Amino acid sequence: MDLPENISNFIHARKANDISPNICDTCNSSCCKGPGFALFENIVYIYNLYTLNQLQRNNYSFETNLSLESFIYKYFDRVLFNGSLLAFFPKILSENNELISVPPWNYYQSRDYIYKRKSNYGCIFLENNWDSDNINNHCILHSNNLYSEITQKPIDCVFLMCSSTNSIIKPTNRESNLWISLLDYYFPNSLENFKQLFPSISD
Repeated sequence: MDLPENISNFIHARKANDISPNICDTCNSSCCKGPGFALFENIVYIYNLYTLNQLQRNNYSFETNLSLESFIYKYFDRVLFNGSLLAFFPKILSENNELISVPPWNYYQSRDYIYKRKSNYGCIFLENNWDSDNINNHCILHSNNLYSEITQKPIDCVFLMCSSTNSIIKPTNRESNLWISLLDYYFPNSLENFKQLFPSISD
């Protein structure tokens, strides 16, 4: 599925000229301690990798034989933006490889607290537990086509840019608002569509 041109252009407008699309393949930036959100369209690709047994970490085993519904419930937190855009944040790992789920109320305050925890081992879709000294840790959802297509890489991780020194370039409030509005426009009725597909986990 092609990435809508206006979304692709918006991402490129934030991207530094010296940043390669492949940087996430070898990056161990701290943004992986608090991953960006996916759309349902991303999750379809992620789940396909899972069913093909191609979703592999070095120190964590994904539960086998999950339905799509159960897979979403187990590995993602759902958050609603603007009352209509449904976003899916990958869960993160704590000590003993336990998944940390963030409640939807006060979501960003909770994420900020978890992000700062010493026992935060990063996104469930990292190759290894997050470690600032491990420069070879990478995202197992990485795709070389992430600037032109909807892929398994969570779309908000594509939007979150870093500098050539792997320092996060935080979006301004204006950029964040425009980003959410663009996604809501090009992927409309995401909440309603999800409720129709999975009425048992829509609340």
